[in-house]
Amino acid sequence: MRIERAEIDGVAILRVTGEVDFSDTSALIGELRSLSDAGQKHVLMNLSLCKGMVSSAIGVLVGWRCETSLKGGDFWVLSPSREVRDIFDMVGVTEHLVRPEATEVQAIAALKVGQWH
Repeated sequence: MRIERAEIDGVAILRVTGEVDFSDTSALIGELRSLSDAGQKHVLMNLSLCKGMVSSAIGVLVGWRCETSLKGGDFWVLSPSREVRDIFDMVGVTEHLVRPEATEVQAIAALKVGQWH
C-alpha cells in the first residue's frame, strides 16, 4: 500500500494505491490520526487505485467515518476500484462510506455547499 496526501480547497485527500493488508492498517490509522491532530475536519479517501482491502481496514474506515461525523467533520471514500467496491458491497458498507461523485473536484464542490451531512 502507498498513501499520497494532498489538499484541495481545504479538504484533505488521501490517495491509496495497491492492496491494503493487515500490516497496513496501522499506517492507515496513523494517516487519519495525523490529519485529525492537525485540525483537518474534511477528508476524502480516493480508492480508485486500491486493488483490495482487508476487513480490519474496512473497520477503520467505518469507525473513522463515525468518529469524524460526531466531531462535526466529514470523511468519505471516493471512487473505489471495482475490487474494493465489490468488497464494500459484500459487507454492506458502500452506502455508509462512498460518495457518488466521480471526481475529487466534484466531491469537494458538494462538501463546500453542505451536501454531505
